[in-house]
Amino acid sequence: MAPADIPASLPLGLCLLLASGFGHAGKLLVVPMDGSHWFTMQMVVEKLLPKGHEVVVVVPEVSWQLGKPLNFTVKTYSVSHTQEDLNREFKFFIDSQWKTQQEGGVLPLLTSPAQGFFELLFSHCRSLFKDKKLVEYLKQSSFDAVFLDP
Repeated sequence: MAPADIPASLPLGLCLLLASGFGHAGKLLVVPMDGSHWFTMQMVVEKLLPKGHEVVVVVPEVSWQLGKPLNFTVKTYSVSHTQEDLNREFKFFIDSQWKTQQEGGVLPLLTSPAQGFFELLFSHCRSLFKDKKLVEYLKQSSFDAVFLDP
């Protein structure tokens, strides 16, 4: 029975701290979404780098925030749209979402002309897998883990 002044989780925490010394740096594949989603992921990546992890971030050529590396490798793949297309579709999506919220429903968002923005994002996935050179690189790289934001 543990003394009253020692939390019950202390032995577990101590074991985890001791075991963490046995870990090793790994190779991490990061596949982020653009925009605000990347900010959270980037914070995690930045914490892993000083610990010796090798990080490879896969991004589309056209994006808002992605591809500005700190100390990690960036692999890009081509997409069929321009920055202007991305900006226009996002603006249309935001305008449609605002209107949908005012009308009080979600279904119109999924079937509205804002669907073009989602199609643009889905095209990123198709474009990534069409890039045979990049796919081959990913296959041969033996990543220890994948970090993605669906």
